[in-house]
Order: sequence, then structure tokens, then C-alpha cells
Amino acid sequence: MFHIQNIAIVLMFTVLLVIIYKNLSVKQKKSHIWRQKSANRALDILKVFKNDGQIVSYLRKLDPFVFEELLLIAIAQNKNCKVIRNSKYTGDGGVDGKFIYTNDDKKKYLYLVQAKRYSAHINNKDVLTLSKKAKEEKAYQGLFIHTGRSGKAAWKSAYCSDNIKILSSSKLVDLIKYGFVHE
Repeated sequence: MFHIQNIAIVLMFTVLLVIIYKNLSVKQKKSHIWRQKSANRALDILKVFKNDGQIVSYLRKLDPFVFEELLLIAIAQNKNCKVIRNSKYTGDGGVDGKFIYTNDDKKKYLYLVQAKRYSAHINNKDVLTLSKKAKEEKAYQGLFIHTGRSGKAAWKSAYCSDNIKILSSSKLVDLIKYGFVHE
């Protein structure tokens, strides 16, 4: 009798955990949907601005996760890009999203995206982390996209690495306006 009660308790606890997990997954998906809608609204607002400085200034004020979504939406404007979103925004290991670019010859290129939305200098450690991750995942390139300032160390790291490209200022604005351009 005691053994059957223990089994019943374990089963009820398992069912409860499954219900909680499903609810958390639904909430997480709702937050992604909300941020994607916010990013689309932000893209519409950006169309009104006349110069790059206004655009970057506006981007710096966005929620960091909305900024990530905005970049992924902008990349997806290119019909040759298939965006792969993370299941969560935090704990992503330094990669905010991925996409696969397919050229006219049907060759596929994996890109990793790291987005940083702030006005200070970027941390060179973040650039190096993305470079390491790109090598681990055998990505064609890691795109370090940011609204801040790129210091000498970050540019040197990107220059010395064959798998990192820094997009900021006018290149960031071009990405948003025209989508991703494979070089």
C-alpha cells in the first residue's frame, strides 16, 4: 500500500512539472511574438528618419531583445537568408541568432549574429567570444552588430580573424534599410 502511494505521488508530481513546463514555453513564445511585433513597428518608425545618426540614436533606445529581433527581421528581408532564432534571449552563449545564406549556386553559408545595443565602446572580449563560437560551429562568419563605438582592439580582433565582421554606424543602417548583403 505504501509503495502504491509513492508511485501515485511521483506521477502527480511529474504531471505537474509537465504542465508548468508547457506554460513556461507558451509564455516564452508570446514574449518572442511581442518583441517581433515591436521590432516591426520600430522598422516602420525608422523609415521616417532622414539620416544615419537619427537611426542609430533611436536604435540605442530600443529594448535590447527588440533590437535583436529587428536585426533578424532585417536580415530575413533577403530572400536568400533563412533566419534561425534562439529559443530564449538570455544564456545564448554569445550568439543572438543565426542565419543561412544560400547563393545562386545553392551553396550555403552559416552566419552567427551577436547584437549589442549601447552607446559605450564594445567589449573586445565579446568580439573574441563570437569569433571562437563561429569557429566551433564552423560558421562562414560571425556578424558583430552594434550601436556603440568600436575601439582599436575590437577592430584589430576582427581584422586578424577571418570569421568576424563588425557592423556599426552606416553599415548597420544599410543592413536595416536594405537587408543582408553577402560579400
